[in-house]
Amino acid sequence: MKVREYLPVRFFSRMALSTAKEAPMLISKVFAEFTALVAAGKISEKMIERLIAQARQENPESRRLIALLSKDRLLDGAVAVVAGLALYTACRDGKQFVVCGNTEYKPYPRVSSVSVANSNPLFVAQDSNEQFVVWGYKEYKQYHRIFDLSAADNKPLYDVYYMDKWFVVWGDVEYKAYDSVNKPSVVDGKPLYAAQRDDRWFVVWGDVEYKAYHYVCNPSIVDGKPLYVAQRDDCWFVVWGDVEYKTYENVGNPFIVCGKPLYAAQRDGRWFVAWGDGDLEYKEMYDSISGLSAVNQVPLYVAHRGSKEFVVWSDIRVSGAYDQILDLTSEDGVHTFYGRRGRKLYEVTIKIR
Repeated sequence: MKVREYLPVRFFSRMALSTAKEAPMLISKVFAEFTALVAAGKISEKMIERLIAQARQENPESRRLIALLSKDRLLDGAVAVVAGLALYTACRDGKQFVVCGNTEYKPYPRVSSVSVANSNPLFVAQDSNEQFVVWGYKEYKQYHRIFDLSAADNKPLYDVYYMDKWFVVWGDVEYKAYDSVNKPSVVDGKPLYAAQRDDRWFVVWGDVEYKAYHYVCNPSIVDGKPLYVAQRDDCWFVVWGDVEYKTYENVGNPFIVCGKPLYAAQRDGRWFVAWGDGDLEYKEMYDSISGLSAVNQVPLYVAHRGSKEFVVWSDIRVSGAYDQILDLTSEDGVHTFYGRRGRKLYEVTIKIR
């Protein structure tokens, strides 16, 4: 195992300690350093997001500077770099507008949920009491409320509340209305999401509705079948296609390994890794589990116990303890993560034979 202090943490320490008055002096340097690091592949955007959240908790006064590193989902007044151009929202004469480089987009009473898709700003605008999506210069249909905005196959994807009903919109196409819908995505050219009718939730993929439960969440498609977590009464379990797996107090997001779901499960308030229909339950239990993946068909994950976190492979602890572990990745048998102890950040490399 190789451990080294990761020097760029100095910039995050400065952000956490900086005040709003100091922020303007640090903006250009932080921008340049971290844009270069991301471009060089030396630090992932996922890790940046987690460190931003950590620094924001430590010192809320650094919010303006910290927001400079937010790329995909921007807050009002935040700045990002897109293709070398600054992207941000601004306000003039009581109206808000998006700016990209030297280009100012149309002003509206309010803009929100700003992101970037195909090098054009994508956001929600509000005029009077109605909201609508804007992508670059194109305005889409108005609704009462818009949520979960993203882009899929060059078309905006979102869910809306309109005339006391919820439904998914993809491009200019409106899908079936329900009592509620949740976080759509697109798989094989069809929207995938959870929907509610009366007091039951179910997965919808295109025009197909699957079995209803008390609640369902986080659907994906594996081998042409929906894979998701469902709740019945006080029990949670994995569903893949028409197959329901063993019930637990709670379960995490599953994925398929050797034709069976692998996931984190909870019993008596403690978390462990389970595979299949209870075919294999790993014996070590923790306060929580995150970042679960499989290496050589064996689970690799971050375990949390007490105030510390560490990496576990199968039931074997393969790293030291850290206050926080970020961005666990695996490639060609080498596993890398960033471990934080206090204000120091370390890059850790593990080889599992």
